[in-house]
Amino acid sequence: MGNGFQYFDLLIYAAIAVFLVIRLGRILGRRTGFRDEGEGPSISERRNGFNAARKPAEATVIPLPGARRPAAANDSAAADPADPVQAGLAQIAGADPSFNPDSFLEGAEKAFEFILKAYAEGDEDNLKPLLAPDVHARFAHAIRERASAGQRMESAIVSLKKREIVAASLEGREASVTIRFSSDQIIAVHDAEGKLVDGDPNMLQEVNDLWTFSRMVTSRDPNWQLRATASADDVTEPADSPAEGKPEEKDPA
Repeated sequence: MGNGFQYFDLLIYAAIAVFLVIRLGRILGRRTGFRDEGEGPSISERRNGFNAARKPAEATVIPLPGARRPAAANDSAAADPADPVQAGLAQIAGADPSFNPDSFLEGAEKAFEFILKAYAEGDEDNLKPLLAPDVHARFAHAIRERASAGQRMESAIVSLKKREIVAASLEGREASVTIRFSSDQIIAVHDAEGKLVDGDPNMLQEVNDLWTFSRMVTSRDPNWQLRATASADDVTEPADSPAEGKPEEKDPA
């Protein structure tokens, strides 16, 4: 009988051992890191993301209207062919798959702020790559006239209230997009003695501008240039094409 009890004890121990092995196998077989499908990235994924975030930005003159997004981000297939703006944007996207209207607007806003700041500061060198040659010539002429008169310009965009694409076209390989900018600005010009000669540094001015940017879609340079400026207050309805129905170009001063 004693042997019977020993065999019974062995069976009990064996059953416990099998249970522990099965239990241990289940535990070791799970994914480590306490990560279920909905618990976010793993440690290695976070590390990779951190390293990517620390990469230096691309060396560009300024992120002018241009696209870095893949063609899949474009929604040209959903464009309304009856809408001339959407049709124009679809044409541009067809010729340049990297073009994206949202990225374009983001870049155009930065360009708008940068160009106005550079113009107020009389910085011709930084303006040159951002402007078409004829536009740069007009800006440079106004800057030099201001300098020769001993005047100093004070300019600041207090708020950009609205930005919208109002015209887009593709003529040959040249893409053109016109944006209406509505902003509150402080604009003032002082003479050499500090006397106010134009504007008011203590008063906001509502400014509505039409800026047309252009770019050759076959160019390797992703940056766009400012091709024309006009006052939106002089235009009752935007033209279907930037080259049609536009008022005389606005003097940068």
